[in-house]
Amino acid sequence: HDLYLQGRYLWSKRDLPDMLQSAKLFQRAVDEDPNYALGYVGLSDAYTIMAVNQQMPADDMVPRAKSALRRALQLDPNLAQAHATMGLLQSYCEWNWHEAELEFHRALELQQNYAEAHHWAGLNYMITGQFTAAEVELRQAQVLDPLSLMITEGLAENFLFSRRYDDAIATALKMPDPRLRWIVLNRAYIFKGMYEQALQVPDFIAASDPNRLRIPAQALAFSGKRSEASQDAPRTGAESAECK
Repeated sequence: HDLYLQGRYLWSKRDLPDMLQSAKLFQRAVDEDPNYALGYVGLSDAYTIMAVNQQMPADDMVPRAKSALRRALQLDPNLAQAHATMGLLQSYCEWNWHEAELEFHRALELQQNYAEAHHWAGLNYMITGQFTAAEVELRQAQVLDPLSLMITEGLAENFLFSRRYDDAIATALKMPDPRLRWIVLNRAYIFKGMYEQALQVPDFIAASDPNRLRIPAQALAFSGKRSEASQDAPRTGAESAECK
């Protein structure tokens, strides 16, 4: 269980080195106790998030995630965490949002205070355009885990996609991670037509990830300066999805 808790701490950071180390800790937990269902859920969560966030190839990660999850459910069919992870896999890897919703409902029937079930249920509602329901779930997740950066980021995204740009900006400004904060702010600025603000890319973003140079290109394109956007756009690489 100590290995599992250490793995969860690293998993919550979402950076690739921490994610890989969390997977190793979860693997050690199940190696020491092959009947420890939560360890398999942790392993599945690590693989799933790395696939969803394009940190590792989905073709490699998703089968591993499913295999670990099957073992968890064999050991404990009523484990709320396992059903929540199944929902995440259904939502983000299978695009089966109805089945995902059923899994999240099952998880919350089993454990109402599991923050990630509310979090991922909210993201599933957001994907399907049910923004009010998404906000309810995300706010409940935030009550249960107020320090989670990813839950706050999910709430900001829900405001963004429901065109509540001022709320998205206000929520993003509360995020301690400067990289994620700026990504949300930038999109809100673009959608709101605040192109000058969107062009003010912090140096640390351009320095840490060259693909982020796409950000000023997007702002230029939306503002009508397409020739300048074409010159500014990166030639290779793809912008990865944000952490869930």
